[in-house]
Amino acid sequence: MFRQSHQNMPTTKKSKSHRALTSFFHFRPKDWDIHLSEDPYFSSLLEKEKRGLASFMWAMYANAIPHKSHRVDLTPIHWEAKKSIFGSAARFDEINGMLGWFEKELEGVKGKWASGWKLTDYGYKVASGFFLEFLSKLATKYDDLVTGLIDAAGSPYRTPSDAFRSTTATGAKCRFPRNIMSSLVEVSSQNLLDLIGASERWLNGDPFPEHLGWLKYHWDEYKRCYGDQKSYSRVLLADRQAHLMLSLANSSRNKDALVPTIYSESKAGRLYAMGHVNLQRCVGEVRRMALQGCYDVDIENCHWSLLSQMAMRIGIDTPNIYYYLNNKKLVRSEVARCAGITIDDAKFVLISLIYGAVLRCRGSRESFDDKKNAIEAKLGRDVVETLAGHPVLRGLIEDLKVSKGAVVEYYRSQTKKKGGVIVNDAGREIDGSITNRKILSHILQGAESEAMKVMIEELMGNIVLLQHDGVTVKVKPDLGGLERKIHDRTGFSLSLEAELL
Repeated sequence: MFRQSHQNMPTTKKSKSHRALTSFFHFRPKDWDIHLSEDPYFSSLLEKEKRGLASFMWAMYANAIPHKSHRVDLTPIHWEAKKSIFGSAARFDEINGMLGWFEKELEGVKGKWASGWKLTDYGYKVASGFFLEFLSKLATKYDDLVTGLIDAAGSPYRTPSDAFRSTTATGAKCRFPRNIMSSLVEVSSQNLLDLIGASERWLNGDPFPEHLGWLKYHWDEYKRCYGDQKSYSRVLLADRQAHLMLSLANSSRNKDALVPTIYSESKAGRLYAMGHVNLQRCVGEVRRMALQGCYDVDIENCHWSLLSQMAMRIGIDTPNIYYYLNNKKLVRSEVARCAGITIDDAKFVLISLIYGAVLRCRGSRESFDDKKNAIEAKLGRDVVETLAGHPVLRGLIEDLKVSKGAVVEYYRSQTKKKGGVIVNDAGREIDGSITNRKILSHILQGAESEAMKVMIEELMGNIVLLQHDGVTVKVKPDLGGLERKIHDRTGFSLSLEAELL
């Protein structure tokens, strides 16, 4: 239970501050809070205030909580969370004024996003001190480690055996089978240590380990496309996330390095790893190093493929989508070359379009709202202006315009429920009066999650980690057989690809 102070006895009713913390954050090493308590002022605060500050700093160090402004360097801190945990926003500001850990970079906009915060240089120094101490303790084989994880409110974290939460985001029963996946993900501590060492070498321009040539190429390519500042930030982010994963995986005396990973089913049917510090949210190089030797099994161009087939069954031709599906590597390479961006960001552009992003720069009165301006927010105005006239992208947008409304209306006509809702393939509802863009996302994610459900059931005992449109497995499966299973149970013909990590 959450405690207001060390002297108070546990109660059966959880406080608002407890709910505010545990509903948003997840777990962290017990040592983290002990380290922060070395600051006399922090140690003097109320227990709930210390837990809130520790949760904020843990999440900010990972920089894994997306801000709705699309500013990738910012973490949202909502005024309601500050009120629940600290009593008022003014109290939070007072405490932060004494500690100097956080700084507000972006004001909140009512109804759109919370204020955007980041750690100060001093905040990073305090946080980094924990990891320096942790690595020293790790080298002594845990002799000095205070073992165990705690939840966001400071109570001992007990890892459930089942990887799936029994209820969805809306309180409905989770439709994914129980006891089919372990909640513990085994990671390679040595590989994460290698990544940490490699990041220091890359940042200092020192000779790079030969066996990590792919990693150097990845970071060099990022630098070539985006320059020194963004590439340095990317490498620092990978370094910090590797530290976080390493400390989580080694916070017990278990002989294996295990990261607890629990999934919750979203309103549309997707499975999201809970909390904001997990492998599903880490940058790709951290996940690849942590799970090296496993296979990523992905649904190729999942949403574009689903949309094309949904359109086809109601008699709408999508030739531009069909071209992309059959020439994905060529198209991605051409988009990347044309705009001077990485292949990963070219993939981001292509998937953003189907979610409603536009290849149009903001007007003077527009903001980075929702997903519409996501491409400009992440990659900049120049990229949008360059790609606005790209013939393949314009063709995809045209096919999307032609098919979007018709697919939404088809699903509306297939819904038997009253109340103006639309039901997707996963049986999950959405308000039928909102924009077609949001309804289409709900429809596509529902169909995607049905394919994922087949993969999860068929690959029982083999899965290590879930992605949104794929899985990471220990042993490469029979892709053709799995594709047939997906088609037989969903009606969609989806192609799978496997990559050795």
